[in-house]
Amino acid sequence: MLSVIVTPQEGSPLHIVSTWVASREPKQFKLIAQVQNKSGKEIRAYAINSQTATNTQQNGLSQFMNLTRRSELWHPTEVRAIEFSDPQDGQIESIRLTIDFVEFDDGTTWGPDTQNSRDILAGQREGARLEKQRLHKLLQGKGREALVDEILRVSSMQVDNAVQNNHSPQWFSGYRSGVSAVHRHLKEALGSRDKDAIDSELFKEFDTSEVIHK
Repeated sequence: MLSVIVTPQEGSPLHIVSTWVASREPKQFKLIAQVQNKSGKEIRAYAINSQTATNTQQNGLSQFMNLTRRSELWHPTEVRAIEFSDPQDGQIESIRLTIDFVEFDDGTTWGPDTQNSRDILAGQREGARLEKQRLHKLLQGKGREALVDEILRVSSMQVDNAVQNNHSPQWFSGYRSGVSAVHRHLKEALGSRDKDAIDSELFKEFDTSEVIHK
């Protein structure tokens, strides 16, 4: 029988209310958890670890999310359904869920952060900031056509040389993710019929950490 274990964590801002298995098939295993924001603050990023065990091995994953838009913020008392998927070859005997990291909308954080989510977030934000800065300079210096060509051509791996090498692997993973997100959103803007969509996207905040609270 499959055992679902929720790690007791005193003071955790996220509380796992209930769980159910949506698919027991090992290669299509899927667990749904109902999770509530028990804090009095809005949450803008989080990571929840899941550890699955079969009769032959254990496997750990971390589900990290940066809720980049104000409309996506996780409000106090709000309950959300979160899906955990970890395909295995053998029959899954147990899965353990642990809240690993939370960042509130005021910039404070909570959690053991075993997966270094703070660095992922910092890398994402720096990657997005530097890439938007670079593309803005290109627009000013060479014009719109050059910017469009660059959006369609450049991959996130080509800009890592602009960053010092004194960061963690998680930071660089986040950095590449931030750059990729900028290009993805700009490409979506290119596909729209709005002529000002590119400019609007280029100056839009990457996430809510850039929003000044009044």
